[in-house]
Amino acid sequence: MFENSSASSSTGYAARATLTVSNDESPYFHSSPLPHPVAVPEACRLARSPQ
Repeated sequence: MFENSSASSSTGYAARATLTVSNDESPYFHSSPLPHPVAVPEACRLARSPQ
């Protein structure tokens, strides 16, 4: 139970963090290696998706 909740929370946080970092610090985001490669495509999906 706890693992499921933790995973869900982590995914949302990772996607949000990626979007924020990408918008705030573009050069740093590109230079620094991504700790969560899965969060990148997810963030792109959210950004492309109409809100």
